[in-house]
Amino acid sequence: MPPRASAPPRATAPGRLSQPVSDGVNSYKVFSLRPFRTPDEKNDNRRMTVPRCLLIDRENGGYYHVGSRCVRRAWLCGRDPVSGRDFSHRRGWIEDRLLALAELFTVKIYSYVVMSNHYHIGLHYRPQEKLELCDEEVARRWLTLYPPKCTEHLDAQVATLAANTERVAVLRN
Repeated sequence: MPPRASAPPRATAPGRLSQPVSDGVNSYKVFSLRPFRTPDEKNDNRRMTVPRCLLIDRENGGYYHVGSRCVRRAWLCGRDPVSGRDFSHRRGWIEDRLLALAELFTVKIYSYVVMSNHYHIGLHYRPQEKLELCDEEVARRWLTLYPPKCTEHLDAQVATLAANTERVAVLRN
């Protein structure tokens, strides 16, 4: 029986790139997008957030925990206690869009949860896969994400875009 793959381990220091870890079968690089603050920095309001380009390894990828929340007491899903309105229908929209976008990018969703005013996503960013995609696939994914006004001759538009190697190189990144 082959060894069972386990879930990726958690980051030990949020916001810091951790060393590669291994569970005996697989090796992982674990990252967190939460900026790390030392105890001295917790009350320092002048500290700027960390740019995403310093947090994400664009060449090797890795496992990430990302999230977003509503502001100004806005309600994402469920029943809003202030207004009494029910926004439960949004949960399906968010899940469908999340899974559709994961298929277009080189990201694998391991877990996600959509809560009343925020969501969490556990994902594996795999940038090596984008190099394996053929030019036609890159063009097709781009035109799926940003559909043209006229989709009547979509195959011809994919072929035209795929023939422009400079543009495909930009879209691939």
